[in-house]
Amino acid sequence: RFVHHRPARPGDTLTARTIVEDIRDAGRNELMSMRMEIRTTDGELICEAYNLIVSRGTAASAGA
Repeated sequence: RFVHHRPARPGDTLTARTIVEDIRDAGRNELMSMRMEIRTTDGELICEAYNLIVSRGTAASAGA
């Protein structure tokens, strides 16, 4: 999901910072929620990007 605060303009120099907001278990899987802030070098917020990463757990081995 993206939340745009203003369009990036020609000549803007942008930086990006990713913040891990949450890590949690969901059954055998793990979920990590992240938010990326995209800003100008003056600190003006341009966009926020939200991501959810799923790390799938392994199934139990047969006979283990």
